[in-house]
Amino acid sequence: MAQLAAHIQSQLNANCLISLVSFVILCYDYCLTFADEVDCFWDQRGFTWASLLYFMNRYLALFGNVPMMFAAFWEANNLSKKTLVFLQRIVGIQSILPDRLTASDRQWVFQFCAGIVVYVRVNVAVLLIMRIYAMYGQSRWIIAVFAVVDIATIALGCWASLAPVPAHGIHVYHAGCSNYMWQNQADRVALAWSGQLCFDALIFALTLYKSFALRRSRSKHLINTILRDGSLYFAIITAANLANIVTILTAAPFAKGAATLFTNAISATMMSRLMLNLRDPRRIGARTCSSQTTEGAVDTNLPVMTSVFAKDDERQRQTYTHTHEDIEMIPRDCRP
Repeated sequence: MAQLAAHIQSQLNANCLISLVSFVILCYDYCLTFADEVDCFWDQRGFTWASLLYFMNRYLALFGNVPMMFAAFWEANNLSKKTLVFLQRIVGIQSILPDRLTASDRQWVFQFCAGIVVYVRVNVAVLLIMRIYAMYGQSRWIIAVFAVVDIATIALGCWASLAPVPAHGIHVYHAGCSNYMWQNQADRVALAWSGQLCFDALIFALTLYKSFALRRSRSKHLINTILRDGSLYFAIITAANLANIVTILTAAPFAKGAATLFTNAISATMMSRLMLNLRDPRRIGARTCSSQTTEGAVDTNLPVMTSVFAKDDERQRQTYTHTHEDIEMIPRDCRP
């Protein structure tokens, strides 16, 4: 296989390394939080639709990156013939050998990577809307606002993906999901991601506003309110999305999409962390509906955001159990 120019090889190396970092983040966070996942999502009586969304976000983002790691790092010369045939059938391309991949094979790999990106973004967006919808008392204006934002984001994404690709350009074999991107293509893709950035920024602003409102009304420490309501998670997601847009606009042609998989990994990780945080028995036990005096008087009747909605008040105890009526991320009216 012919040697690539040094500047092209460095761009491809950056893509591979960033893909590896993204996969390591997913795996490392999974190992750190697996015990919490068992306690919060596995040890329960019922399986709810929000639990399904959590597992989809958690595991499809994790295992969906495995084929991309193969695409970025496999060395066919070090694999046996039987292994090559097996991988060929699993991956679904005509030839597993790097120097024999057809143009359609490379396009398939690129489309698979793009599909994982779209899937993770949609799943995270649904979970974020659920969270904001819960925080604002299931207000219909929340649904209306996000419907407009989502339609605009989808329209921008379709416009960017349907843009004509220049027939001329640099065509070289390379592993992974990186692809040569002209500047006019990059401008379109960045504009599509800007719609996602506006969505994330709106989520962050609404959450931060609610955090400040609850702090003023309850005289709580701001940092505790921000950590509880997820503002910090949303800020990280927004920052990662902004970095991705900057990379698309300013990076070299083969490195313009280098931060996309990293942004997806951060989004999926932060969303999983938020849902685990919402179901954490220690935090739920601290989310009492009111602070009581020694006589049992109630100081406030403000609503509390919980990850579940049940008929009893057992979640205010130290022992945390789920019921079949659990509907995650719905606000619960406080009762003295």
